Amino acid sequence: MISHRHRPLPTRLRPSSPDRSVRSANRRTIGGVCLAGCLGIGLLACGGDDDGDWEARFWWGAHVATAGDEGRRQAIDRFEDDLGASMNAARIYRRWDDEFPSDDERSLAGDRRLVVLSIKPIRADGTRIAWADLAVAPAGSELDTELREWIAKARAFGRPIYVTLHHEPETTDDRESGTSDDYVAAWKRFSEIVRSDGGSKMRTMWIMTDASFGAQAADGQRAARWYPGDSAVDAIGVDAFNWHTCRGRSEPWLSLAALAEPARQFAALHPGRELWITEFGSVEDPSDPQRRHQWLVDAAALPNAPGWGQLHGLLYFDDEHGTEFPACDWRLSGNESVLDAFRGLADIPHVPPTTLLAQPTAG
Repeated sequence: MISHRHRPLPTRLRPSSPDRSVRSANRRTIGGVCLAGCLGIGLLACGGDDDGDWEARFWWGAHVATAGDEGRRQAIDRFEDDLGASMNAARIYRRWDDEFPSDDERSLAGDRRLVVLSIKPIRADGTRIAWADLAVAPAGSELDTELREWIAKARAFGRPIYVTLHHEPETTDDRESGTSDDYVAAWKRFSEIVRSDGGSKMRTMWIMTDASFGAQAADGQRAARWYPGDSAVDAIGVDAFNWHTCRGRSEPWLSLAALAEPARQFAALHPGRELWITEFGSVEDPSDPQRRHQWLVDAAALPNAPGWGQLHGLLYFDDEHGTEFPACDWRLSGNESVLDAFRGLADIPHVPPTTLLAQPTAG
């Protein structure tokens, strides 16, 4: 996804369905009483203060778009009220000079949610920081200091956190920041600082689009060209979307398994690295109102499917695509059928094999 991160916010909330209060009560029950689903998934909200088993948990959650004057935490609460379940992870996006953590994110940490943090080296005024400059910034320089401050802020968050430097770097707009070689060099510098300064609860997450892993990827966009190497990466992430007709052309209806399969094959070549689906979503099929429901049912079953043992987390993209393709709306709220399908992730007891977990990058 390219253009959706920093567009103006929607002007109003989407309407909720009539039984929202019932779902909200159910969500509080799930979070407060710690039912069997918490035992299977290991929801942070159901644990004590000990994060000792966090690497053995399966994580599910979402990026949830804010609406109106909502804060990030309010948006997640609204989404979970509609969902009727508590997620245990959240995807957060930040530019280079953005605040982190905000009060909302501190609140998420207090509820023991896992945060997957994407940091783009683009300043608030739109100025891009060249990857080559990041890679060679002298110790003590302004750029080196800023990079180290990001790692310090993530460490001070105090809870398990995955950090990404410039997700989806191979997309056309983002390649204005440099070449794949520049990116790899910047990532290695970033990883070195995480290893030395990040503490024991921080991991690196390298994220690409699903198309970059496929056989049809252009040479300059192939994931392998952008991979910093196993020594610099703890988790491999893929953003995968079923577009169908929303981009103004007819595209095949593809399951999440089909979309992410090339990334799964790539991850299999890198044993010990976790695999995450860090954004996913599907639009409706205009000719079949139930097809999206089944798409999400199948997505929720993916963690237990044969061959997917490296899969460690699933994060939905509950947002619109933006001005480039305004018909591409991935949001679930207001549609009880698709919410029910996504809610299935809360009911599946799946714990990744510990032999497949990435090795810590810091002690």
